[in-house]
Amino acid sequence: MSQHIVALLVVLALLSVVPMAEAAPDARIQEDAKRCSEALVSAASDNATCVVFYGHIEDFLGGGFLNAERPPDVISHRELGVWGPSAPPYWDLHRFDFTLQAGPIEYDPDGEIRVLPGMFRDGVPLVDGVPLLAKVHMTVDQTALPGDTGVDPAPSSGVLPCVTVDALVMADEEVLSGGSAVGHLVRPGAAPPEAGCADEGRFSIDDHGVTTFDIEIPSPAGDVSEDRRIRLVVLAYSHDTAGSRITPPGVRLVQGPDHLNHVVVPFEDGLEVTAVRPQWTDARLYIRTNVSNPWGDYDIDHETLDLQVSAPDGSVIAARSLGDIVGPTVQYEVVHDTTVRPLTAYFEWDLLSEGLEDGRYVLKVSADNVQHLTSATAEASFVLDDGLLWLYDADGVLLHMERLGPAAEASAGGALQVVSLLMVLLFCFGRSRRAD
Repeated sequence: MSQHIVALLVVLALLSVVPMAEAAPDARIQEDAKRCSEALVSAASDNATCVVFYGHIEDFLGGGFLNAERPPDVISHRELGVWGPSAPPYWDLHRFDFTLQAGPIEYDPDGEIRVLPGMFRDGVPLVDGVPLLAKVHMTVDQTALPGDTGVDPAPSSGVLPCVTVDALVMADEEVLSGGSAVGHLVRPGAAPPEAGCADEGRFSIDDHGVTTFDIEIPSPAGDVSEDRRIRLVVLAYSHDTAGSRITPPGVRLVQGPDHLNHVVVPFEDGLEVTAVRPQWTDARLYIRTNVSNPWGDYDIDHETLDLQVSAPDGSVIAARSLGDIVGPTVQYEVVHDTTVRPLTAYFEWDLLSEGLEDGRYVLKVSADNVQHLTSATAEASFVLDDGLLWLYDADGVLLHMERLGPAAEASAGGALQVVSLLMVLLFCFGRSRRAD
């Protein structure tokens, strides 16, 4: 089974749980992430994490994005477009494409989407053996149900029974993996049919007449490079009495604060502190750090960026979160049509005011993603030794050596001695000239 699928692909995993009508939507999503994490524990994957990717609907003709940003609380009922070639896997079925988006997504005051495109960092491994799970919200518009649809019961009952929803992971036009769920679409106030469906999947219907489909997608096979279009393709169809696939009218994809189409993705190394580099400037210690993930620095919560300094005995003697350290000063770089860039942050610390003993001190930088579902840390260090400051990176490589205050005073004293010696020599030279 595949390992390396660009974060684009990753975005396809919608975590599947049995929905609870009384729970807040964000609470349900957190529960999805928890279940994903439990699956990672069962898979004994050491550095894996789960991240939620949300669906963003751009237009009703089948265009949308998957992104780690939560969409604004604007209710958006979108009718699935009916288009695509009359051949597998599309037929003439309802279809909606969610394209994995590496850059941030912005909304104007009217709710229109502005996409800042970027390319995912290549080589993001999905966790082998842990499925992707899709959660899709749909309803039916009864005003779009005229005539005979070939299904039983008739649309006048307010029910579209046994609608199949496929969720396909695709790279360009190649299907990498997919799963299905079967459930009823029911208008508000209508009773769902008592009879079940063949191959019935996990679904629930809430008081608003919205059906939630939970779809398990096996871990996709194959490597996907960053230049391929990776997306989750959602298809919806019914079967007539002869068993042929047909397109039911009135099917709508639902998006809103109570119905967030989303993906919970299990993959390796989702957040990294890739560099911690101390430097000495203007009698202060500055620590530069880079934090990165495969899909862009917009999903890094800079409020959680912290720097802690530990003494040789292991005790924390200073921290940004304790108010001892200034910063961070954060730099984002929005890129277009190229690989996403890491977040860069700088911390400032007045080391000389601390009166530290000699020894080795550890600089530890930590950060969380915006959803606070994963975190990362990295360390560097410095050594104080008899007025000397030695700066080391995370690999223990010496970056710089600096003489601090006492050495500077000694240097000033040495300079005085040189001046005094020169004055003595000049005096002696003057006397010798007079003697001549």
